[in-house]
Amino acid sequence: HVDSYLVGNGPHMQFVRGRCGIYGPRQRPFVIQGATGTGKSLVALELHHLSPRRDQPLVRIAAGELDPHLIRSMLAGHVKGGFTDAVDDSAGLLAGADPITAFLDDVQALLLSVQPYLLDAIEGKPIRAVGQSRSFVPDVRWIFGTQRPLAELVTEGTLRQDLAARMGRAGIVLLPLCERIEDLAQLVPHLLEKAATLEVLLPAPSVSRRAMAALLRHPWPDNVRELEDVLSEALIEAAAESATTIELRHLPEAYRGAPYVAGRRRRATRDELLDALDSSRWVVVAAAAKLGVDRNTVFRWMREFAIPRPPAPEQGARRQQR
Repeated sequence: HVDSYLVGNGPHMQFVRGRCGIYGPRQRPFVIQGATGTGKSLVALELHHLSPRRDQPLVRIAAGELDPHLIRSMLAGHVKGGFTDAVDDSAGLLAGADPITAFLDDVQALLLSVQPYLLDAIEGKPIRAVGQSRSFVPDVRWIFGTQRPLAELVTEGTLRQDLAARMGRAGIVLLPLCERIEDLAQLVPHLLEKAATLEVLLPAPSVSRRAMAALLRHPWPDNVRELEDVLSEALIEAAAESATTIELRHLPEAYRGAPYVAGRRRRATRDELLDALDSSRWVVVAAAAKLGVDRNTVFRWMREFAIPRPPAPEQGARRQQR
């Protein structure tokens, strides 16, 4: 059940899994802070799987979608005729008889007008469905996801102090992918296997040294979600060539290295030059076109990097003189 975002043997992922192991079996609220794509939902799922409630529902509530006019109905439910347009009975997110885990995500998007009712629900006070006279106390273990620190939201006045206090002080801050780049060694094959299964393109290909070097250089502003998208596209490009290895050329162009600048390409790296030559079957004119330079520049770079051009019969065969 540990999915893509918790894969990795770096110190941060080990710490995250350790915290999940400590707080998963507990009932206390837990706060997960991290940027988009860092895996808050997956950490919430891991906490749920490690809890005594693992066989009960995990309910995700998007904080930004809580309507101040409908929040009572959304959480506690309503009965037919309880309000205008209530044409049927409806159970709320917290109205089930069984104990549940509720993951309230995007806390930074909570409207102030919904926070008093939410506070009652978190404190375990009785709530009742719209149009219903009988109240009930939901059995909920709360987990909260936020992109920003709760204290910062309180300071700026967008989160009530009492609500922030009820959310608890136990939690974790998830690092962006660029700060745990050592996890790519485990993440990349894991995500490729996942993408290959989804695209029915098994077995999953391996990744060449040059392609992996390019992935390691990228800053990944959208975190693991971005990496997953890039690898899915590279998988399809490699499959189109019946390639068993993802090469640099299979990555989206923006992920291969620096782009053209002011009409002239900056000096290619040795890996980029080798990839262009390999993919062009060592036809220098074709490699030059791929790199956006003339053939003389390619010859000059080959001399600078001490890359010998193989004899004609061996072109395309000697591909690993590194």
